[in-house]
Amino acid sequence: MSERNGALAIVGRGTPLDRAVAVWWAETRGPIALATVDPVPDQEYALASIANEAWALGRDQLLERIDAAHAASITSFASEVFDRFRLCEVVVVNAGQRSEAPLAELSADEWLAVLRTNLTVPFLALQAFGRLMLREGRGVAAALIPPLDSGDAAMAAARAGLIEVVRRMDEAWSERGVRVLAIEAAEAETVIAAVTEALGRHSPGT
Repeated sequence: MSERNGALAIVGRGTPLDRAVAVWWAETRGPIALATVDPVPDQEYALASIANEAWALGRDQLLERIDAAHAASITSFASEVFDRFRLCEVVVVNAGQRSEAPLAELSADEWLAVLRTNLTVPFLALQAFGRLMLREGRGVAAALIPPLDSGDAAMAAARAGLIEVVRRMDEAWSERGVRVLAIEAAEAETVIAAVTEALGRHSPGT
């Protein structure tokens, strides 16, 4: 199977949504690159299962176990994706982990952990891939955000911050061919539709 298109990268935990989006890309467009949010075996195993599906479809794939909250790690992963596949058309960041702590019981450590996962990781990933997409003059960088009525105060703060980060990135980069999206999605079909629409606006057709 020829690799006419660039790669799709996912920074995630290997959720069913991650799998559905990755398999859609492998079936219809090109190779996939996967990275963990945290450097833990369960995320690596879940993503390896997704990589195996891409392999079965005849697509090239890349898997890295990283700490995506470390700027050097996510920057290195983004560079590796572009070096290996020449182009990364889409990155989807699905880092979110729910938190439901009552406000009076929300500790400082829990607050920081939620912001790390739900704000810092998406920011670093979008920035790392966005820089390289700008060099190519094309790309879609998407961050998945939790529903407005879900989670605790830390989740709400992370959501609001991420929406603003995405808005500013998109304002700065869209005229240079790179779209940045915040997708409120519980279903893979919503993510696929949003990515497809953005690709249609800013990328050559297949």
